[in-house]
Amino acid sequence: MKRALGLLALALASAGEAHPRRPAVQFGEPADIISAEGNFVHIAAAKGTKAAIHATAERDAVIFAPQPVNADAWAERAAPAELATRWHTIELWMSCDGSFAVTHGEWQRGDARGWYATVWHREKGGDYQWVLAESGPLATPLPASDMIGASVADCPAHRPGAAPAPVKAPRAGPVDYTSHRADDDTLAWTTATEPDGGYRLSVRLKQNGQMKEVLNAVSAAR
Repeated sequence: MKRALGLLALALASAGEAHPRRPAVQFGEPADIISAEGNFVHIAAAKGTKAAIHATAERDAVIFAPQPVNADAWAERAAPAELATRWHTIELWMSCDGSFAVTHGEWQRGDARGWYATVWHREKGGDYQWVLAESGPLATPLPASDMIGASVADCPAHRPGAAPAPVKAPRAGPVDYTSHRADDDTLAWTTATEPDGGYRLSVRLKQNGQMKEVLNAVSAAR
């Protein structure tokens, strides 16, 4: 019996070499985003917020301060008081394929408090870097919680016999992340200018077959 099992294992291994495995389908894992944010906090505590931004922001990343600017450039000229901020993530939303995720929580700088949202993008190697950071004031504190609420979008339905989804062409040049969507279209966000000069961020997640708004937050004009 053991010999038979050994031969079967050998046959399966040989078959695997003759027919290489297809790449596994990737799905969203909220733990990866929590880890990425933990890495930011760790670097910020050890080397400062400026170093954390440079280490974790994508090249085209944008931060609203209060106008949209390149994150790396903003970090270089930001005042020390602007960098002395603490963040507490409360919830996150992730696309089915894990290509993008949005985290939302509360920031604190001295006695000042507000909301923030960060968009994370999965890179080629599988690590996440953030591409958009928006924030604004809070009239009342967000509900306190020691747990991070995580929601992964519904996956697109696959119809038997349907052709596989086309592979998206590699991006060329800078990407506008102020309004964008996940590779599988199950997570999307838009940033719109308010009449007073502030910005409204709307995040939508695919749930029960529909794109539903899960966050609508406004940054005050400054």
